[in-house]
Amino acid sequence: MKIIDFQTINNLKISYSKCVEWVEEALQIKREIKLPAKISLKLDNNVFFNTMPCYIPSLNIIGIKFVSRYPKRIPSLISDLLLFDSENGDLLSMMNADWITTMRTGAVAALSIKKLQSTECGIYSFVGLGNTARATLLCLLSIQPEINHHIRLLSYKNQAENFIERFH
Repeated sequence: MKIIDFQTINNLKISYSKCVEWVEEALQIKREIKLPAKISLKLDNNVFFNTMPCYIPSLNIIGIKFVSRYPKRIPSLISDLLLFDSENGDLLSMMNADWITTMRTGAVAALSIKKLQSTECGIYSFVGLGNTARATLLCLLSIQPEINHHIRLLSYKNQAENFIERFH
């Protein structure tokens, strides 16, 4: 069994366009995947713990992602992923899933924009400017390098300045 931390995943330098490509591949095999509804355990004080199982027969993989939110923890939202061999039940890896979760969410949003946008589209608005918004824009820029993107921001928690500085 491998234990894979955030830094190890980040050091792989996976391209943003590769994240979008993986989302497209996952959507193509969507019908074969078993993905039951998540189970959410909600506690007092805005605390939750979600479990999300998934089975991919063609890869012989069962995965379970755990997402927890504890408002007093920094960061308040974290995720971890367990991967199992579906043929023998062996635990293959336990990994931090923060990078994966953020980039998958951004890649899904970027792919949705690409597939659903009007050909005249050139203005993109972001509400909430945290990790997911940054991941979305990074993925979008990577798959649409020929488009001059005009970004509008709704300032939230004073993050607009950081967003503008990063993407100027």
